[in-house]
Amino acid sequence: MVGGVYFYFGYSRSNPDKICVYIGKASFNSTTGRRLWSHFRYAFDENGQIVKTSSNGDPYNIEAITLIPFEIKGMTCFVSALEEHLITEFDKEGKYEILNVTGRK
Repeated sequence: MVGGVYFYFGYSRSNPDKICVYIGKASFNSTTGRRLWSHFRYAFDENGQIVKTSSNGDPYNIEAITLIPFEIKGMTCFVSALEEHLITEFDKEGKYEILNVTGRK
């Protein structure tokens, strides 16, 4: 895998209509595969479901993962800027629980 910006999406265990998103990055010496592995290697529950918690402790079942790869050499310098922009601009209407803690206002 390559560097890039990745997303994972899920829903609240207590309220399935409440959707979450996490926006992360892999740049420099990291890859999206390594970053996702670091997020999920200990995130499985007893039923094999991937579970992540929000900053207030609410558990979310993760259902989808996608990414924007940066495969062209030298382009990973833009990964951090894109990640920050997406975190800031993604949910201006407040429809989603954004699981990111770092960098949020």
